[in-house]
Amino acid sequence: MTEIELIGIATAVAGGICFFTAMTGTGSGLVLVPLLIAFGVPPVSAIAIHKLEASVWTTVSAFQFWKKREFYSRDFPWFLIFGAIGTFLGTRMIHFVPDETVKNILGIAILAVVGWMIFWEKFRKNLEKSGKLAGWERGILIFSMLIFGLYEGTFGSGNGYFITALFLTFLPNRELKIVGMITILAAFWNWIAVGVHVSFGSILWNWGVPIATGSAIGAYFGAKFALKKGRELVRRVILISAVIAAGILYF
Repeated sequence: MTEIELIGIATAVAGGICFFTAMTGTGSGLVLVPLLIAFGVPPVSAIAIHKLEASVWTTVSAFQFWKKREFYSRDFPWFLIFGAIGTFLGTRMIHFVPDETVKNILGIAILAVVGWMIFWEKFRKNLEKSGKLAGWERGILIFSMLIFGLYEGTFGSGNGYFITALFLTFLPNRELKIVGMITILAAFWNWIAVGVHVSFGSILWNWGVPIATGSAIGAYFGAKFALKKGRELVRRVILISAVIAAGILYF
């Protein structure tokens, strides 16, 4: 296939994937990064392109959640700040890691995402509680954003699954508000990552622009669909999309 044909396929996949990832706040990188690497794009550039498309679709989707006030807002400024610091540091770090190491770590991270999501789905019903957080629980959630930000900046694929699983451990049955929070945070974090990638010249714009456009179209309709259908659908999509992404990477 020619490069234009490969870009066309990646753009179509981005649109379809982002329809569903708009319902989960994450996940496009689980499919797109392995796909781009398979198409011959260097791993760091594949991650950079993913950050560009993710920044666009999360912005489109975040606006929908923000407009409906459908997001978890307690401690949100701290989540944003801690995550932004981690994202900046992580994005710089990835440019000094060998390509083969990036691929290996990415694969392990995706499998970890799937494993944790399966564990969470199995035991989630045992985690029911009032939803009122203790001080130490709030501290864990705030500090975790520094770690999530580092991962967002380095690889990012499936990061929202980790955040969702952690938050639902302390705040069960808040799927939609947590997805809204993750999406809004991701929009800020991804633009920070894009700025760093631009400074390193990592983004292949002939790939990034059409893929970002396709992702924005898919995310616009996906966010509206999620807000209409509610948290039960969101929960199913989170788990199913993580399992599918792992299958694409390894099979």
